[in-house]
Amino acid sequence: NGYAESIAAMNRSIAVAQSAGPGVPGNDLLDQRGQLVTELNRLVKVSAIAQDDGSLTVFVGSGQSLVTGQSVSKLAAVPTPGDAERSSIALVAANGSQMLLPETLLSGGSLGGLLAFRRDSLDPAQRELGVIAAGLATAFNAQHQLGVDLDGALGQAFFSISPRVVPETAATVSLDSANIGALTGSDYQLTYDGTSYTLTNVSTKASVAIAAGATASFEGMTVTTPATATLAAGEAALIQPTRYAARDIAVAVSGTRQVAAGGPVSGSVPLSNVGNAKLSNIVMTNTSGVLSPPWEATLTFNDGTTSIPPVPPGFSLPPGFTPATLDYNPATESAGKVFTLTGPGGFSLSFTLSGSPANGDTLTLQPSEKGVADNRNVLALGALQTAKLLYNAGSGEPTTSLGGAYSKIVSAVGNKTREVQANEAAQTSLMTQARDARDSLSGVNLDEEAANLVRYQQAYQASARVMTIAQRLFDEVLSIAR
Repeated sequence: NGYAESIAAMNRSIAVAQSAGPGVPGNDLLDQRGQLVTELNRLVKVSAIAQDDGSLTVFVGSGQSLVTGQSVSKLAAVPTPGDAERSSIALVAANGSQMLLPETLLSGGSLGGLLAFRRDSLDPAQRELGVIAAGLATAFNAQHQLGVDLDGALGQAFFSISPRVVPETAATVSLDSANIGALTGSDYQLTYDGTSYTLTNVSTKASVAIAAGATASFEGMTVTTPATATLAAGEAALIQPTRYAARDIAVAVSGTRQVAAGGPVSGSVPLSNVGNAKLSNIVMTNTSGVLSPPWEATLTFNDGTTSIPPVPPGFSLPPGFTPATLDYNPATESAGKVFTLTGPGGFSLSFTLSGSPANGDTLTLQPSEKGVADNRNVLALGALQTAKLLYNAGSGEPTTSLGGAYSKIVSAVGNKTREVQANEAAQTSLMTQARDARDSLSGVNLDEEAANLVRYQQAYQASARVMTIAQRLFDEVLSIAR
C-alpha cells in the first residue's frame, strides 16, 4: 500500500513537471516511479499502462485497478465470508468499498508466494493433521469409555473435540467412532432448500440428503438437523470436521483418578476346580449396564457324557445371558477359543477360554470393583498407536495407522519443498537471463564506453591538428598577399 501511494504521488509530480513545458526534464521522476513499480512487483505481481498525461495506471489480479492517476486503492486482509478464521485479500477502494480477490489471481511476489504456500502446502498438511487428531481423539475416547477408573466408574471421554459448524445452530455434528476410517480432510456444506437438507463434500462433491429433524452418518460424521430450521431457504452452513481438530483438541479428564486404566469385567477361577481351564483377553464392546445392577456369570462345564440324551461339551450360563451355552471341546480347542457374550443389562464382551476343564468345573465373570492393579485398558489404548484406523480402502476397512498417516504428511511436505526449491532455481535462472538481455540493450558497458572515450579523444586531437594546419595555411596566404 505504501508503494501504491508513492506511485500515485509520483504520477502527480510527473504531471506537474510535464505541464510546465516540453523542455522540463522528468527522467529522474520516471526512473523513480519505475523503481517503485519494480519494488511493488516484489510483493505482488502487477501490470502497468502509461497514460497520455504521463501518469501510470497499475493493475493487480485480473485487471483490478490499484493506482489510477492520483487515486489509490488498498489491499487488505479481511475475514473470508462463511469462515471468519480464514483471511482473504480484498481491494479496498478510496470510497471504502471492498472487492474480494480470488487468491489464484494474486500470483507472483511475496504475497502470491504466501497464498500459494497456504493453498498448496499449509492447507493440505493442516487438513491431514486434523484427520489424525480427530481419528486419535475419537478412537481413544471410544476405548477409554470401555475401561474403569480408580473410583470404579466407567471411563469418560478422554479428549474433547467437536467439528466446527458455522453457524453453530445449523446442525449438531459429532464424529462417528464406529466409522473413523471414513474421515476426510474436506470441508462440507449443509444446504437447506426450505424443506430438507443436503450435505455435500466441498472437494469431491459427494452428497447425502437429510430430512429436517433427522440424523445421517456420512464420511465419518453423524449429522443431526434441527426439526425447525435455523437457515433460510437457499442458505448453507459450513461444517469443518477436521480442519481445526489439531488446534482444538484438549484433554477432558481432570485428574489421574479419572484415567480408565482397568477393565470393567474380571474373570476368576475357583481353587476347587479339578481342571486347568482359564479366562483371558476379556474385552468390552459395550458397557451399558455392566456395573449396575450387580451381576455375576458363573460358567459351569459339562463334558456331555452324563447327559441324556448326550450334548456337546461346553459351559452353561445363568439366565439372562446370551448365548445360554458355550460349546467348548477341550480335546480340540484347549489352545483357546474366543466367545462373545451379552449380559442382562445390555453389555457385551468377548473373552478367550483355554485349557482342559473337568466336568463340573466353574469359571466366573463379574464386574471389577476398581481399576486398581489393572492395566488391561491401558494396553488396549496403547495398541491404538499401531492399529489401522484411518483412510478406508474400497472395501471399507481402514488402511493406515496414526504413525503412517503422519509419515504421509511429512513425505508430502518434503516433496513439496523439493519441488519449490527446483522451481526457485529455474525462476532465478530465467530472471538472470532476462536481466542480462535487458542490460545488453539499455545498460552501460564500462569497457565499451572507455574504448569509445579513447576513440573520441583521438578524433578530437585529429580535428584539432587539422584546424592548426588550416590556420597556418591561412596565415601563409595572407603573408603572400602582403
